[in-house]
Amino acid sequence: MLPGRGPILRNTSSNRESRQKRPIFLTYVLGYTQVYERARMRRTHLKEDVYPVSEFRSNAASLIRKVREKRRALVLTQRGRSAAVLLDAADYEDLLDEIELLRDVQTALKELDAGKGVSQDKARNQVLKTLSR
Repeated sequence: MLPGRGPILRNTSSNRESRQKRPIFLTYVLGYTQVYERARMRRTHLKEDVYPVSEFRSNAASLIRKVREKRRALVLTQRGRSAAVLLDAADYEDLLDEIELLRDVQTALKELDAGKGVSQDKARNQVLKTLSR
């Protein structure tokens, strides 16, 4: 799922007959939208955001402040090759949340393809039953 594109809407089958028998897989995850409502990390500018480790050592505080203010990662190089990436802690957590969500969606798609899906009515009834307890 791409940012800002909304829920995933996917048919679980390619032929018309089985499409009519199987429900459409619709996923909308609130956690995903909450992550993207915050200011997203911006893309790294290679001319501005690449620093040798030696320069990072001598200017660590100002470079960390730059990462927080600009919300862009810094690429640290060692001997002319990229060695590490410095991210703001909130951006790092957002990336981990997004990866976890995408893995959950991928698992759900595999389960649907394997025929382990549940109809929308059955899932709704199970949730309502659980909430009424």
